[in-house]
Amino acid sequence: MSWLLLPSLVLAADDLPGSAQSTLRKLTYPGKTWSLVVDLPGFDFRNRTTRDDLTGVRIFGENERTGVVISVYLEKAERNGDAEDCRAYYWSRAKKKSPRPKDVRFIARKDMALVEYTTIRTEGVEIRQDNVSAFLSHDGVWIEIHLSKDSRRATDRIVFDWLLDSVRIVEQGRESTSAPSVAAATPRPAPLFLQAPGKQWGVSFEAPGAELEMRPLYDFDRKDYEITEQQVIGTQWDGRMEKSGLVFWVALGTADPSVDARESRDLLWDGFKRGKAAGMIDIRVSVRGDLLVVEYLAPVVGGRKADVKNTLAFLARDGIAGIVWIWKVDYRVEDAPAFEAVLDSIRIVETVPTPP
Repeated sequence: MSWLLLPSLVLAADDLPGSAQSTLRKLTYPGKTWSLVVDLPGFDFRNRTTRDDLTGVRIFGENERTGVVISVYLEKAERNGDAEDCRAYYWSRAKKKSPRPKDVRFIARKDMALVEYTTIRTEGVEIRQDNVSAFLSHDGVWIEIHLSKDSRRATDRIVFDWLLDSVRIVEQGRESTSAPSVAAATPRPAPLFLQAPGKQWGVSFEAPGAELEMRPLYDFDRKDYEITEQQVIGTQWDGRMEKSGLVFWVALGTADPSVDARESRDLLWDGFKRGKAAGMIDIRVSVRGDLLVVEYLAPVVGGRKADVKNTLAFLARDGIAGIVWIWKVDYRVEDAPAFEAVLDSIRIVETVPTPP
């Protein structure tokens, strides 16, 4: 588990989505008394087509600020079947297209059957695109909602999930997409959700305005001080909250299934402090629910007085060991509430939290 010791920082620059005013969009299949309704703030729709025989409706759109592209298809069902039958039919074709899908994952969400996957194409440089297709079956109509984004970050998952959570079938007269908005309190920012690799759970915490970038987590084999082999064993995220100055590194990686949070902390902390022991003061160890927390202060960094506050929260579950590392340079007492707010919000959750 040496993978958790020395992260590097790569800061993302895009705005965290979710602040745009909501805009409901509806798509009605010819001859039906219901509509597919999706909340699509900031999207510009360039193309909407209906087949001449009225057996299908398609729209394509993009949010230029977030870079998320969406396409929605309503088509006459190929046969009787539910959402999983719909997914099986369309996926049997999609998986043969070029570039070939990779990292394919099938999941369920409300009444939808989902497939998540990545594709890689070359345009001078290698570009990785993340894709989610959600399938529904209703009243003899099969529906596909496809979301994609190049170089998706951890924070972009909020956009994908926000859109999918807004999907619903509405009968005519039951809901209006042009109704006047009612003034309400400013919604609380959605918590970040970081998926545990290969698991149906993840780590959630509140860090308003945080920008985290997701990258693979590697383990390395070395011989004679040279790396001879590397393998992906998990996922890591790094970034910061500009307003508070807090910097984050979060890692979730594979471990022995028997390892619990205490063993994770003891093993990782032992290796961590060996490299930094000379620069640690005021070390404190505590337990916060399912988290084991270590805090310390580094008074000197790079030869200058900096007072870097470090907080490390350790966790383990289901063969995954994790760490949430928070720090701030030039720490002052008034910064303590920002650290406490993040620590108090850390949770292991089964599904992506629904934005308020």
